[in-house]
Amino acid sequence: MGNTGLRPDESAQLQDRDVTIIKDEGSGQRILKIEIRGNCGVGYRKGMPGAVLPYERVSKRKQLKPTDCLFGNTTREFINAIPE
Repeated sequence: MGNTGLRPDESAQLQDRDVTIIKDEGSGQRILKIEIRGNCGVGYRKGMPGAVLPYERVSKRKQLKPTDCLFGNTTREFINAIPE
């Protein structure tokens, strides 16, 4: 989530198919192009160059399918799973 500017609710719904690595025309660096699916349709965000390598590592390690969520459970779901 770092270096992308995504809000927690956006990152919880982010799937592998929503992220593409592109070359930024202005700087020539590789960045992430992220599709955000929401109530108002699809919006786009550009991540910082520092987000590319972590995304590649996570995608390779988890062997993600296009519809798999990148981040899995949210912090709220982990906390709610703690038994009383």
